[in-house]
Amino acid sequence: MLIRESFKDFPIDIDTKIDVSEVEQRIDIVLRLANDLTPPVIGDGIEGLLPHNLFTFKSYQESLTVESIEELIGYTVGYKKKEAPEGSDQLPREKVKLFALVTRSPEKIFNNPIYRLPRLQSQGYTI
Repeated sequence: MLIRESFKDFPIDIDTKIDVSEVEQRIDIVLRLANDLTPPVIGDGIEGLLPHNLFTFKSYQESLTVESIEELIGYTVGYKKKEAPEGSDQLPREKVKLFALVTRSPEKIFNNPIYRLPRLQSQGYTI
């Protein structure tokens, strides 16, 4: 209402609650843990699991890009709202963890100045 009032004398359209999902938005993998479960170590780099673990997967034909990471983050917001406990707007951030599973080195990400990701050393391979 404040924004509408502030711009009432200007030729500006103001819409609220705009659905921006014209296409289905699907997270590749969601791994949910029971509250009393001790999280297993699934593989190198997939550790410290939380109650809600969201994965993006990129096969050899797909690259992990800045856009695909931003997409995962955006989907996470929707997921946290959808899975919110009764009486809450969304899941707490500390209950959700994000992962990217890739089959090849994401050079475009490592070389992008926006994302300062560390190189990981895993079983003799630099990722």
